[in-house]
Amino acid sequence: MANYPTPDLVTALAPDASSLKAGRGLASPGKWTLAAGNEVALWGLMQGSGKDPYQVQVLADGTATKCSCPSRKFPCKHAIGLLFIAAEQPGKLAASPPLAWVEEWLASRAEKAAKAETKAADAAAAPKAPVDEKAQAKRREKRSGRIADGISFLQQWLGDLTKQGFADAPLSGHDFWETPARRMVDAQAPGLARMVRLAGQAAARGPSSHPVLMDQLGRLHLLLSAATQGDALDPDLRAEVEQLLGWTVPQETVLAGPDVFDHWFTAARTLEEEDRLITSITWLWGAASQRWAQWIQSAPVQQPIFTTLPLGRWVQGGLAFYPGKEPLRALWKTAFTSTEPPPGGLILESTDTLLERSAATLGLNSWRTQLPFCLRAVTTRSGGQDWLMDETGHALPLRGSTALTQLMSAVDGGRPVPVCGLWNGREAIPLAMAAEEDWLSLTGGRTA
Repeated sequence: MANYPTPDLVTALAPDASSLKAGRGLASPGKWTLAAGNEVALWGLMQGSGKDPYQVQVLADGTATKCSCPSRKFPCKHAIGLLFIAAEQPGKLAASPPLAWVEEWLASRAEKAAKAETKAADAAAAPKAPVDEKAQAKRREKRSGRIADGISFLQQWLGDLTKQGFADAPLSGHDFWETPARRMVDAQAPGLARMVRLAGQAAARGPSSHPVLMDQLGRLHLLLSAATQGDALDPDLRAEVEQLLGWTVPQETVLAGPDVFDHWFTAARTLEEEDRLITSITWLWGAASQRWAQWIQSAPVQQPIFTTLPLGRWVQGGLAFYPGKEPLRALWKTAFTSTEPPPGGLILESTDTLLERSAATLGLNSWRTQLPFCLRAVTTRSGGQDWLMDETGHALPLRGSTALTQLMSAVDGGRPVPVCGLWNGREAIPLAMAAEEDWLSLTGGRTA
């Protein structure tokens, strides 16, 4: 018999609570036109709103899925439903041979894997072409000049805005923010363009978001000031500033550096879509290193295929971190493997320690706008505001819809449970929480 995932592993693969609930609702063979599988894959046909049923394909271990439905979530509810059938009722799966579109998918995956191995082997064996360092330096110098011009323009723009006064500025106007943002794109400083647009989004939300707007403009001014310091900055801070401006660090450079080998807890995962690109962000916590890591994967909307780590599980491996001030973003340098929880397991902090860590982090990196956390807390409501209250009675304002906070309250049952999220200095953004023996994802969308 095939080694299909267990029900709790399928639960951990769900991108959010709504997908889990919907997938659970499809975990009945009678709802499928076809539900079949073998030791390699699962496949099924599920009738949707159109005339043709959705074609669902899943690797037997759940690590890759494909569905013809329009969902932007990964895995979608149909893949989750099929996985639950395999986990709980494997005997109900049809024993028919894979259909042509399933064979085509599996063959395509095998072909891509073989090409990747061949390409890697050829790259390793081929003599390295000499790097034209002069041309490379010339290109960098040219871009640096453009960025410097962009920084000068943006400093003048912010200065004019300050002199004019925010009360008289057309803060809610789209072009007011989009014009300087486009100038930053032309200056090859996409990081600055993004910061201007985020400020514009805050301004568009009205006076209630003006404190957020002032905070964002303050960070932008600080970045522009730091960017003019150049070599006077210490190396880590300079690397942080350059990446914020939009300079990229090649993966080969990151992987050439040291790695942090540890037991990593898969605490949360979010999915974001922007410019026809889906980005999966996985948050990991290291037991020995006592540090957080952010693993980012991106793929086109048409083919959102990621390596998915089940939430609430431990893996062991080495992560190489990008340069910067207390960096979060990292790449796997050594392959990760599933492992048992280390001694002590997941260490939870209190609200007080989180706030102390937040203050210390801001002292080192003023542009760190979100800090990951894991607290033992309970959802409560007071004064018309939802709160995340720890065991000491101290609480953080909680961001979330009524449906989300009701779900959290139902899960914790009035008792403090482990909750993972992001603290942005104003409110806690819940991402995942413990639900008895499971680890439940609370969001599949944006966290900004």
